[in-house]
Amino acid sequence: MEKIVKLQYPITYKDGEVEKVVSEIKLCRLKAKHLRSLPDNLQDRGDSGKLSPSETLKILGAMTGISIEILDELDFTDLTEIFKEMQSFL
Repeated sequence: MEKIVKLQYPITYKDGEVEKVVSEIKLCRLKAKHLRSLPDNLQDRGDSGKLSPSETLKILGAMTGISIEILDELDFTDLTEIFKEMQSFL
């Protein structure tokens, strides 16, 4: 199962000399391999194991195959929608 989130504010970036556009984010179901991007001490933390924003971006990168540098350019409106969709997989 996967979900596709169409971005209201597409991301434009350069890949070498080629300009590319990310207009949608495809989310796959969370798998064990994606958990490698999380800190090992997550359950031991005093914040009930909640993910920080940067940790959430790391797992989003693992789920989508999109680099953190590109994900850093997501508009907050799109990021909020993506986080809502990610919650359905957790």
